[in-house]
Amino acid sequence: MEYSTAGLAEYFHYLSIPLLLWFGYLSSFADIKTGRIPNRQIMLGLKIGLAWHASYMGYLMWVSRTALFPEGMAAVGEYCGDVAMNTAIALAISFLMWWMHLWAAGDAKLFTVFSFLIPVMFYEKFYVKIFPSFALLYNVFLVALMVVAGDFLYKLVLMAVRRKREGDLMKIVRESLSRGAISERVFSNWRTILRWMVGLVFSFLITSLIRKYASTLLVKSMSFQFTIDLENIAFNETILILLLFLFFKPLSKLYENMIVYYTTIFCILGYVLFSAIFLRSGQVLSEIAHFGGLSVIIIVFRRVYDYYAERVNVREIKREDLHENLILSKKERMRLQQENVKILGDDFEPFYADGLTQEQVEKIKALEKKETIEVSGTIPFAPCIFGGAMATLLTRGLLFSTLILKTPVK
Repeated sequence: MEYSTAGLAEYFHYLSIPLLLWFGYLSSFADIKTGRIPNRQIMLGLKIGLAWHASYMGYLMWVSRTALFPEGMAAVGEYCGDVAMNTAIALAISFLMWWMHLWAAGDAKLFTVFSFLIPVMFYEKFYVKIFPSFALLYNVFLVALMVVAGDFLYKLVLMAVRRKREGDLMKIVRESLSRGAISERVFSNWRTILRWMVGLVFSFLITSLIRKYASTLLVKSMSFQFTIDLENIAFNETILILLLFLFFKPLSKLYENMIVYYTTIFCILGYVLFSAIFLRSGQVLSEIAHFGGLSVIIIVFRRVYDYYAERVNVREIKREDLHENLILSKKERMRLQQENVKILGDDFEPFYADGLTQEQVEKIKALEKKETIEVSGTIPFAPCIFGGAMATLLTRGLLFSTLILKTPVK
């Protein structure tokens, strides 16, 4: 990043911080107040970003005419390329995560805008050449998980206090910890848990092999060519655990396919035999045991999160109070789809992370006979994106960097 040392450039990009704070406040306030991020605010963020980047490129062109930084014109091209590549990949990842129902459309657009807004120089302690905003993505979801954990503990305490007042707290604890309850929760689902374990271990193993045997990745087309240094991306276990936690649901659906499941088992066993016979290495067994332990951690945390989302963070509302953007609980979604899909036919749209559409609300109110509807409580995600952006600015890389096993080489 030659452009980051052009004259006073290392101080120039601090001028973007007030703009980021102002835009973050506006988007967070709108999400908390209305549960939505208006498109006009997304457009405002893009205009702020364009104005900032134009100002910075103008500064680079100005210093290129002085002895301070004669390479300024070449640096402008490099800067434009880095910003464009970073924003394009952020947009693609945002769309993919929206498509997989991991966040709402407004959150996807807001993340893309923040990726465009934050100067790439703020990623200096964890800089991924083609996608500097990977650090922002990591920080956003780490902040979101901390918010969810705090909300979970708060609601558990409230639930325990209420149960204690009703006099059945100890009865529930004894029933939950009884041998029958534990065996029912664990052993009745052992096939599902085994599929999860196989899928997660295979994901860890593939990542480990890529890091071990493919140090570089060449991206080549008719018009350009560049090399990605995989060793310097620092795609370590901490980041992989977070990604597998987020993509746990689509991964688990993939391994419901028996062909995929048994093929994966065959690949893992084949790798173990190959290592034992040809490489004469017993390290692979300890490696797989280590990956198995990490998989158990992901499964436990995912089950706790599912319990929070499906049992703790839910409430009932009157049918007439149902409105657009509310998210039905999993139990309610399954019941409605089973009972009403034949009546509604193929025009019954699937439920997305954006919540109910107005058409779905009208259909449910017209066909549903229950007086109350169970909905999931939601945590505004815009403040989490804003918090992740602030964490990125403060750390110039990853939040809680002590958790990261390796640091990328600049």
